[in-house]
Amino acid sequence: MNAPFIYTSPTLTVDALKHSIAYKLMFMLGKDPAIANKHEWLNATLFAVRDRMVERWLRANRAQLSQDVRQVYYLSMEFFDWPDVVQRIV
Repeated sequence: MNAPFIYTSPTLTVDALKHSIAYKLMFMLGKDPAIANKHEWLNATLFAVRDRMVERWLRANRAQLSQDVRQVYYLSMEFFDWPDVVQRIV
């Protein structure tokens, strides 16, 4: 049996977010904070925020799976490429 995977959850403080943004900028994007442009800072910020969102999403997903609940997925019709759909049907 596999041992449970243990990780450090990202904290939700301002200082932790600042540290995470700088970390993403340096080690994911490979940019020096002193010379990074606005676009690079934005990307680093989005990665840091994404980490916090994904962690919460995974936790919620894990809770749902443990309760053996059914899930309903909705796909809006506006996302279909209708000419392609019609062509495939015909």
